[in-house]
Amino acid sequence: MLQKFEQEHGVKVHYRTYDSLEEAVSVIRAGERVDVANLDVRYIPALKEAGLLLPLRQDRLPNYKNISADFRFLVFDPENHYSIPYNWGITGLLVRIDLLPRPVSRWSDLWDITLTPQVALYRGEKRELAGIALKSLGYSVNTENPVELEQAFQRLAELKQRAVFIEDLGLTSPLELVLEGETPLAMAFAYDWVEAEQQTGEVTMVLPEEGALLWYESFVIPRSCADQDAAELFLNYLMRPEIAAEIADFNHYATPNVAAWELIAPQVRQNPLIFPDNTILERSEMILPLSPQGESFHDELWQRYIDTP
Repeated sequence: MLQKFEQEHGVKVHYRTYDSLEEAVSVIRAGERVDVANLDVRYIPALKEAGLLLPLRQDRLPNYKNISADFRFLVFDPENHYSIPYNWGITGLLVRIDLLPRPVSRWSDLWDITLTPQVALYRGEKRELAGIALKSLGYSVNTENPVELEQAFQRLAELKQRAVFIEDLGLTSPLELVLEGETPLAMAFAYDWVEAEQQTGEVTMVLPEEGALLWYESFVIPRSCADQDAAELFLNYLMRPEIAAEIADFNHYATPNVAAWELIAPQVRQNPLIFPDNTILERSEMILPLSPQGESFHDELWQRYIDTP
């Protein structure tokens, strides 16, 4: 897909990845050259307020018309001036059902030591981890209530004693751990289950009764961009229906590009974990940006959690 763009437009693309979203955001804050960044939307308001994002020139982005109305005018970018919706998905539990003594149905099952001695978690997904603990207690994933957050991070600290952190093992997903049976219960994204399904029927994805987590990523142009014309050319290219469909088929993420829908492979388009129906969405909760005060308190609790042995 990147090669197609380079051949078509004569613009070289240098693709960089980071170990966590926090690392990517720190690079933008440091002013390093980044022409286009793909970020979880919860980081966008703070970067915008800090003057670190360039406003988009809509006349350079005619393919924006392909983006569903459901993904426009949202709280993190109410006038659609700074972000291009890219993909979204669902977070739940990846389960090796043949190795557990009983079915798993809730986030709180992660804390049940009678199920399994260890669980797999993403250390780099701090809002998702906090969200899991909050949902297990019956709270909103976006709460800023200090008492609720304290309870959630205390609960996370308890789980840390039995946690295997995926990044610490040099892995990019819990799939290998679950498939091998070393850790039969893991937090996971829908695309992890799609990969597992292709290899064995003994792994399933559970959307917990307390409600699954929804994440949403968008493209932005940092102020450190050296060529806004090329950046917007690239973003417009990514919003072409055939390109958005190709990306969805490859990475198994849901796309907000409605013009791409009929071009997506049926096995991807019809998968309810990649494109959840309204029944699933009504039980799920989107992770949204916090206020500056809420973010600060959240970061303080997160650092305390990281420092806990």
